[in-house]
Amino acid sequence: MSAIPLVVVERIWRVPEQPTQIAAELRAGGHPMRVVLDFSMRDQIINYVEMPSLLDWHPPSAHAVVALLDRFERGEAIALPADLSDEIRRAPGPRSPFDPLPAAELAALEAAADRADVVLVSSARDGGRVVVALLVEGRPLRVVADVHDVDGTVPWFSIVEGPRFDEFSAAVWDAISRLIYRANRGQLDRG
Repeated sequence: MSAIPLVVVERIWRVPEQPTQIAAELRAGGHPMRVVLDFSMRDQIINYVEMPSLLDWHPPSAHAVVALLDRFERGEAIALPADLSDEIRRAPGPRSPFDPLPAAELAALEAAADRADVVLVSSARDGGRVVVALLVEGRPLRVVADVHDVDGTVPWFSIVEGPRFDEFSAAVWDAISRLIYRANRGQLDRG
């Protein structure tokens, strides 16, 4: 299977009811989303009318989309679909959450996650959310997550209730993430 592009802009248009607004349909990690920007005060600011949190969480991705829409708004012809993956990878800043780790780095992370002190106590679904009760480094922890895991996309989740990502090491988070995805897929027999 080939790698899923980080961000691909599929369609761009001027919003008919608001001619200072430019909208785009795109896919980030394969997930469909829409962006709307208002250029009415472009000399001072480009206003985010609609910016999905997933893009907003990764500034290089958001910047690449804003720059493309800015070029469109200025009248430049944009070839679509526009794959912004290379631009995002070249940008300074954190790695995209949709950019796979190199094989050796991934193997080391998975090995460390296998050794992490993370124990599943229970798992359940609450509406569209996954709820897992864990013991992490001996500490009880409840995590509620919105999980986005659809075939043909890079899976991701957002924490609705639980710890911040900076509270644990990458290995511990990898172990927690695996349990969240397995609970979402119904692959856990506890709970």
